[in-house]
Amino acid sequence: MVFLHGGVQHVWDKVTDPWLEKEVAWVRRVLEQGVQVIGFCLGAQILAEALGGTVYRQDCKETGFYKIEPSPQGAAHPLLNGLEQGFSSFLWHEDHYTLPGDCVSLAYTAGVPNQIVVSRRFPAVGFQFHPEYTRHWIQTYVQECRNENWRTEAGSLPANAFLAELALREDTFALFEKLIENTLKWFGERFGKKDGGGSV
Repeated sequence: MVFLHGGVQHVWDKVTDPWLEKEVAWVRRVLEQGVQVIGFCLGAQILAEALGGTVYRQDCKETGFYKIEPSPQGAAHPLLNGLEQGFSSFLWHEDHYTLPGDCVSLAYTAGVPNQIVVSRRFPAVGFQFHPEYTRHWIQTYVQECRNENWRTEAGSLPANAFLAELALREDTFALFEKLIENTLKWFGERFGKKDGGGSV
C-alpha cells in the first residue's frame, strides 16, 4: 500500500520541482501493478494526474475547517458509511484537479468539486482535505507556516482566530480512522484482494 501525503509543491509546476514528473510516473506504475494508493491533498493531486486528470491553480483557496458534503454518488457509497452527512475537516490548499476518467467524485465543498475521488479501475482514493492531521499537527503547521502560506479567503479565518477556534475542537483523528477503515473495506470488496502489488 502507498500513502501520498501533502506538501507545498504544485503538480502543475514541474520546472520548480522536476521530481514530480517521476513521482506521477511511479504512481502510474504501481497502480497498474494493483497496489492500493491513498492520497491526501498534494498526494490526491499527484494521484489524480496519474489517473489522467489535470492539476491546476484554483481561484478558491481553502484554509481552515470546511464542511465536506456528499455528492449524489457519495451519499450511498461505502466509503462514507458511518460518517455524519456534511462532516467537517481541515483543508489547506490552493490547487485542485479535474476529475479523471473512470473516477467518481464522492464529496465536495462549496468551492471545490472533488474532495473525495475514487477510481473504478484501480484501488485508489484521493482526499483533497486532511483527515490525517491531528489537532496538534494542525496547530504546529499553522503557527510555523502561517506567514508564508496561510490565506484568508473563501470563508477562512485569520490565523489567530483559527487557532482560538481549533483549541475548542475535539481532535480530528477519529475521522481519519473511520475513512481508512471504510477505504480498506471497500478495496477488499471492490477489488477482491488486499494489495495486488505488495508493499512498495
